[in-house]
Amino acid sequence: MDNRPQIYSIIADILLSIAVTIVLFTVLSVGYDFGNGIVSSKYFWFYASMALLSVLAIPAAIIKRRERISFKLPDLLLLLFCLAAVLITLHHIGRLTNKCLLLIFAAMFYFYLRIFLSGKSKLLYVLCSLAFVVTGLIEAVWGLRQLYGFTSSQHNLFKITGSFFNPGPYSGWLAMVFPMALGCILTTKFHEVTQSFSLTRLLRLCGSVFNRKGREVSQSLPHITLNSCLLVFNSIAVLCIVLILPAAMSRASWLAALGGCVFIVVMYGLQNSTVVGYLTKYRRRLVLLSVAAIVLFAVALAGLFLLKKDSASGRLFTWKIALQTITKHPLGVGLGNFGEAYGEVQAEYFASGAGSEREEYVAGGVEYAF
Repeated sequence: MDNRPQIYSIIADILLSIAVTIVLFTVLSVGYDFGNGIVSSKYFWFYASMALLSVLAIPAAIIKRRERISFKLPDLLLLLFCLAAVLITLHHIGRLTNKCLLLIFAAMFYFYLRIFLSGKSKLLYVLCSLAFVVTGLIEAVWGLRQLYGFTSSQHNLFKITGSFFNPGPYSGWLAMVFPMALGCILTTKFHEVTQSFSLTRLLRLCGSVFNRKGREVSQSLPHITLNSCLLVFNSIAVLCIVLILPAAMSRASWLAALGGCVFIVVMYGLQNSTVVGYLTKYRRRLVLLSVAAIVLFAVALAGLFLLKKDSASGRLFTWKIALQTITKHPLGVGLGNFGEAYGEVQAEYFASGAGSEREEYVAGGVEYAF
């Protein structure tokens, strides 16, 4: 039996996973030799790594041409959204902005993952998930070092920024990695790839090669699989993110991480017959727990508002003006042009005399709708 197609497929998965890892490591790129190096270095890294991924995607697609790929409705909606964003930007600005290019490349990255992760091979899935969690662990450790003064921050006004310019995107990245790491802990898909690989077997082999004593020591070692190592690694990542995320003081990231984890846990529970059986048997307890969770969530929202009241009031005012901006420009103003359109509507709002003193206090020039 010819095993070459399978070997070629494994090699393609490894090459693609390396390229995907390089793309994900964009968040770790910091170039002090560039102007605004914290941001511009990430642009250069992302564009260059996407070029590498595109080059490797062609031979990988040829090798995996027999694998069936099915596109879903979300894929079409994402494609239509990107097309609309580009056309609206060209209509209002007359050129492709940098944010437009980022959206196009991000969409390409999504479809690359969508295509290659739709195959039968689980190796690429495991490696890409691992790379994603690795970036989160590195960022979490980076933030912990900044918190305790071992590493300087990237911003004079904030103590914790990781490799980013401010805590906002830093916390946002950790909020995305956290549910992924939790899902990797709960899921059993790692078993399909790693159950046949034993680190203990490798150690015993090394012991038998060197000497008899080493062989005797290796025989006493417990059975350690790669799966258990991945479990420990993801647990460490979850722990580090839990330690640093509250200190970053980003309420949006807290809510995002909580929402992602709730989704992961619910999906895991629905696929677990034991959990489904327990919930079916004790429905009254489920109702009581749901009511208690809703009450606690409402109290937590109130606490988050009072935690940084001025900031929260500023966000509420931003949303208010953003809604008026949407009314004035229902089809949008193009990527990278929101700040200008928002500023015009805010100026008109205060010029009309409708703004209160509190709103004047929390108002400011914003670049995003938040």
